[in-house]
Amino acid sequence: MKADRPDTSLEAIADLLHAEYNLTGEITLLRGENENYRITLANGRSYVLKLVTARISSEVLELEGEIVAHLQAAGVKLDLPQLVPTQSGEKEASHKLDKQTTLRARLFEFVSGTPWFVAGRPSSDQFRDLGEVLAAVDVALADCEIAEARRTHPWDLTRAAQHREKIGLIQDLDQRRIVEWMFHLYAACALPRLSELPQGIIHADVNDENILVQDGRISGLLDFGDSLYNPTISDLAIAMAYAMLDQSDPLRAGADVVSGYHQFRPLREAEIEVLFPLICGRLCTTVLIAAERRHIDPDHPTWFVSEASAWDLLGKLAAVDPLEARKRLTSSIDAAPSKDNGAPLGKLLEKRRGVISPALSIAYRQPHKMVRGEGQYLFDHRGRPFLDLVNNVCHVGHCHPRVVAAGQRQMASLNTNTRYLYDGLTDYAARLCETLPDPLTTVFLLNSGSEANELALRLAMTHTGRSHFLVVEGAYHGHTANLIALSPYKFRGPGGSGAAQSW
Repeated sequence: MKADRPDTSLEAIADLLHAEYNLTGEITLLRGENENYRITLANGRSYVLKLVTARISSEVLELEGEIVAHLQAAGVKLDLPQLVPTQSGEKEASHKLDKQTTLRARLFEFVSGTPWFVAGRPSSDQFRDLGEVLAAVDVALADCEIAEARRTHPWDLTRAAQHREKIGLIQDLDQRRIVEWMFHLYAACALPRLSELPQGIIHADVNDENILVQDGRISGLLDFGDSLYNPTISDLAIAMAYAMLDQSDPLRAGADVVSGYHQFRPLREAEIEVLFPLICGRLCTTVLIAAERRHIDPDHPTWFVSEASAWDLLGKLAAVDPLEARKRLTSSIDAAPSKDNGAPLGKLLEKRRGVISPALSIAYRQPHKMVRGEGQYLFDHRGRPFLDLVNNVCHVGHCHPRVVAAGQRQMASLNTNTRYLYDGLTDYAARLCETLPDPLTTVFLLNSGSEANELALRLAMTHTGRSHFLVVEGAYHGHTANLIALSPYKFRGPGGSGAAQSW
């Protein structure tokens, strides 16, 4: 099945140009996802014609015009695409080709300049210039409110995880592992924080085709067709994902962009924390949309221009620990240092062996040093998140703010045991009982699973007068002597002495 390629005939476009704009010239399809054409007149003057399609509606093209107008009014010093009205003064041309087909389009002045991707190897100054220009655009758009910008689309960075289901389309197992890891990083380190970050309208597609360069400086910015309301930091992450492509030291290039951006729009600590995971999320989106489209039309002329470079960059970034990436990306700005992660792993392991019994074993051949927990994740000293499937005591997630606050309030006033009367104990027990069916009306409060299971044994034996128990093969019930005797996982495992001969 072939995709909806730009199948509008050049003759049809020529008819629209002549009828609506009185223009005649050479028509060339431009790179990119949308059906955009460069129109070159005999005198050398050029325009860009953007067709209204299923992907780019009239409303989106109207949004582009409003954003450009806002940037100009704000004094942003960039060459931006200006709308050219039809001969009758309309913003949008509508030209009937036949009884079934009406061609609709908008015409824009062609913005002169050399696209970033053909301008030669960028210098550090040019990367910093990119950061400054992008920050100026983001600052100017911070107070811009356009209803049509509150939308989403497949490239929305806040919804990058919607593409995770496409990983199965990737044939190469190493590539698949890289994308799985990058999406895991995005989901754990960026997604939970996005709603708390500064928001605004962003360009959302500052790639190497939409940036124009003259005399080594960025002179123009094209194509606001993906603009939408988003965390402002998304704009920087997207631009960096493209700027770092094909660089021998991508993190150094990224640091230069951050340096220029931070000078004009200082980054908050929370924005710095999500920057690297957002970059990874954008690159994953790029390769997964490409993988999906390869199953639709592998020979499409404009869909895969960044795919190979994105895979190369993903491979490089996947080999870098998140904390190291953050350190390098912010090396040129005055950012708060990463939190102290304590003793190095090797020294901590040596110290542990001297003061903690080896009977308390460490999981994994290569031990993990965990430094914090948040939600369903544990984070190690390298900033790498792990989905926690072990700590079953954190039923509402690690460090849940309501639980932490409640604990702090209680410990600041009273922390004692059940031999005294106090309101908190009785009120909590009553609330628990209200959730249980009759006749469950009595509460025992204990401080561990082993203690709870020991009490359950005593209750069962007292009630039945019997002392034999049926357990599941391989079960583990706790760490006390009685519970180990009921746990095949323990008494048949290393150090176990087999099933108890009597109870």
